[in-house]
This record gives sequence, C-alpha cells and structure tokens, in this order.
Amino acid sequence: MARLIVYGDSYSTPGFCVSAQDSWWGLIASALKIHGVENYSWPGNNIDSISHLVVAGAGFSRDDYVVIGVPPIERFTVFDPNGQPPTRCRFFNNLEEMDRQPILEHDGLGQVTTHQLGKEYVMSWNRSWQEAQVLRELFLLKQYILGWTPHVLIANLAEPFQPMTDWPVLGSIQQRFLADPHSILFEDTYYSVNKGVNRPVDFDEFGWHGHHSAVGNRHWYDAVLLPRIKQLGWV
Repeated sequence: MARLIVYGDSYSTPGFCVSAQDSWWGLIASALKIHGVENYSWPGNNIDSISHLVVAGAGFSRDDYVVIGVPPIERFTVFDPNGQPPTRCRFFNNLEEMDRQPILEHDGLGQVTTHQLGKEYVMSWNRSWQEAQVLRELFLLKQYILGWTPHVLIANLAEPFQPMTDWPVLGSIQQRFLADPHSILFEDTYYSVNKGVNRPVDFDEFGWHGHHSAVGNRHWYDAVLLPRIKQLGWV
C-alpha cells in the first residue's frame, strides 16, 4: 500500500498551528488519495537529522511518495546524552486517526543553532558554504531515495537558497538543482510565498518566519505544490 512519508520541522509538524487535514502535506495526501501518512517532523529539526533518519530507516517501497521539507540551514545535529527521541506520527483513515511512536534512530541526539556553537564557529560560518553543504546532502539524499521510489519531492520550507552564483564551490552544486523537477529550493518556499501575503498566526513572536494556519498552507499548496506534483505525474 502506498504511503506519503514526510520529513521536516515545525512547518510540517502535525497539529502545529494547523490541523493535519488542512496542512500542506495533508493536502498532498488528499490529492494522492493516500490514507496512510508517516510524518517525521518536529520543531527545530534540520537536514542533518532528516538525512540520518532517511538512511537509517527501513527504506521505502516503489509505491511510496517521499517529501523532504528543508528546514532553515542554520541548525545542526549534535550528540546529547540526555536527548530524548522525537515522535513519528502515523495517520490513518483520511488523517483522522493517529499513532505516535518514538523515533529511536534519533535517541541520544540534540539539535542546536549556529549561534549556540560558540564564537569561533560563528566567525567562520558562511551561508554560501553552508548552502553548498546542504545542497550536496540533498543531492545524495535524492539519489538514495530514487533508488527506492521515483516519487520524491524536496521542498524548501524556509528562506530561498540564493540564486546562481559564480563561486564554483556553490555554483557547481546549484546547477544540479536549478532545472530539477524534484526540488523547490530557490524560490516559492513555504516562507517566501506567504511573506507579505498571509500573516502567520504567531507573527507577534516570529514575524514572517512564523507558522501558518489553513490559509497559508492552502496558499502554498495551490500556488506551488499542486502544480509541481502534477508536473511529476503524481496526480
């Protein structure tokens, strides 16, 4: 049986400012007419942890649909002896029934942002180099998932990645994604499509980087995600 498997952060966490049925990933599940959804998202998640879960997991079937929601790139996974495993949410019956289980593949790990790594690290941090590392990881992840199923979409949830640059370190990897139908990275992100259009429900706390209700989720889905999954032949 086909599944929709979602990875991401608070922008895709079940029940975070929007119901599962009204979330952008819930709308994808509805369009696909899929009743089984597994969601590996939690607030503060990052691409390091997502990559680890994808590779450490049990794999996918050829009928599965995999969506990687790309969180802000200023986050990292670290060893944490007191770290508790996050939760995987599995939905059934048109997203009305949910089962929660700990993600043991993430037990003993924690997550930090750039500024928590110390002054020396912050002084040497560069966004262009970080984007190059994230794009490299996403490229390898995409190739790995395509070995299981042809149905994969990588969608940026945060600020768009910078446009094509003449710095070869980054530009050489950007070229692998600019015309890639499996990715939405450089424009039309969850954040950028809604900025200035739909005010997040927690705007007073996070500004335009906040989280959207059904309205903002539907807007991103209708404007960006639905046309893309149609292009990919999912619907």
